[in-house]
Amino acid sequence: MSRSCVASLEKTSSLKLVVPIDFVKNIYGVYWQRKTIMIHHISGKRWPVSLRSVSGECVITDGWSNVVRDLQLPNITLLRLRVMEDQNMEIDCFIQNICGESFVTVNRYGSLNIIVIPDDYVTTCYTYSPMNDYYNIYAEGKIWKVETERINDNYVLTKGCPKLFHDLGIEDDDILLLMKMDSVTFELKIYRKGVEIARNNKEESEEDSLLEIPRDSYYKSVDFNFSQENDSKDQEIAEMDEGEKEISKEGPNSMKKKEAKETKKEDIAEYCNQPNKKKPMEGTEVEMPDVSTVERKTRSRLTLDVEQKRVARIKDVDKTVCYEFTMKGGNRMRMPANVVRIAGLKNKVYEIKVTNINGETIDMNLRRQKNGNGVRYAIEGWPMFMQENGIRFGDKLHFRFLCEANVLILTKVDAVNEG
Repeated sequence: MSRSCVASLEKTSSLKLVVPIDFVKNIYGVYWQRKTIMIHHISGKRWPVSLRSVSGECVITDGWSNVVRDLQLPNITLLRLRVMEDQNMEIDCFIQNICGESFVTVNRYGSLNIIVIPDDYVTTCYTYSPMNDYYNIYAEGKIWKVETERINDNYVLTKGCPKLFHDLGIEDDDILLLMKMDSVTFELKIYRKGVEIARNNKEESEEDSLLEIPRDSYYKSVDFNFSQENDSKDQEIAEMDEGEKEISKEGPNSMKKKEAKETKKEDIAEYCNQPNKKKPMEGTEVEMPDVSTVERKTRSRLTLDVEQKRVARIKDVDKTVCYEFTMKGGNRMRMPANVVRIAGLKNKVYEIKVTNINGETIDMNLRRQKNGNGVRYAIEGWPMFMQENGIRFGDKLHFRFLCEANVLILTKVDAVNEG
């Protein structure tokens, strides 16, 4: 599973940062929305932020502006987010594609099989010392040797890169992160669609190091000295041991149970073969005498070849229709009972799409709550939704629920002061 991703900060004035949604789901699961995490920086600073869904995208918000302000990030900055052991994130800022002794570059010369080193990285890290003629690229536990050349005032890695690209499966527009390990070695990380490509390398176990020898070849290579005189004795002893095992397995209680079952089968067969009685059919009810010694009663038994199954009565619901209702704006939003029945809500948490007056759709969660002896489903983060859409307490809200699309649409808002 990938433990890091990259995201681009286009404008510092933005109050949110878009991150790959697949990466977030793999780390935090399906119910990642409204989750609060901490972002740590190497300087020791940390900030609380929230994960939210906006127009089908995962964004970091509710505190992201503090991160941009404290780190003084410029526009068009590439950010790397790494997941820590406590499920929080650590941020690395690549200003002008440089962060310390590491740099990032976009693979836009895949047909040429070269890696272009940014000029800012060369001027920053190699001001007082020239670049080496070759470097070692470390990735996935292996090392590739590549040579350095200068083409049109740019330093590029050329010879050795074709094999590196082929072995690692590097494609066009992949983001390559090279972190300096020593004076001649870089560690390579590959990001595709913003998510780190993590290949699972199978570690050799103790069982893998063992040499398996076929049974036939093993016995052929070993000589056993058997005595022909003792063959008959060995056979007699084996037969005696098998007989004792069978007797010990059966025991007195098991013998009694077997006899009772056999007599019961005989009684049933005799009863069914009487001339005045009809043979039992599948699914028919027959009366069988009770062999209990306590009292003599007759009981009915259903002879079926398949297991009986309980079938619950489910009312047919037309999921193509829409349900309209009206509610008053408040600090919580509970779905009507008819909507819960139509949608068939049963789980503790349920995802729903909510569309505001402007037609913008966001993903929100319905969480089950106790209401006396029953349960109701309430939308999480409803006060924030009202605040963002300018809805006040007491406003009359008109909704339309589309069951098939699982969408709750806010069609109209009657302000509390109107009329």
